Amino acid sequence: MSASAQRFEELRPRLLRMAYSQLGSVAEAEDVVQEAWLRLHRTGETTIDNLPAWLTTVSAGSRLTRWAPRKRAGSATSGRGYPTRSSRRSTKPIPLTG
Repeated sequence: MSASAQRFEELRPRLLRMAYSQLGSVAEAEDVVQEAWLRLHRTGETTIDNLPAWLTTVSAGSRLTRWAPRKRAGSATSGRGYPTRSSRRSTKPIPLTG
């Protein structure tokens, strides 16, 4: 396993938790994390000064891209715009270890 892959796997549970907390779907959270991995692979870790911050930023952009259309469409959300428990598609807990 490459150094970048190992570092990514260490950060993966945190990225999954952040994505799930906003999107409310394990599948969508996993897609966001996969997109971050693909961008890391294309960019190359050598050009990134702070990998945790970079991955957080990349995954946040992906989460917002997925979340915004639902908000505009008037999906079931709380007053803050986050998905309500009843609108979540999955109730499976996110594994905390990789």
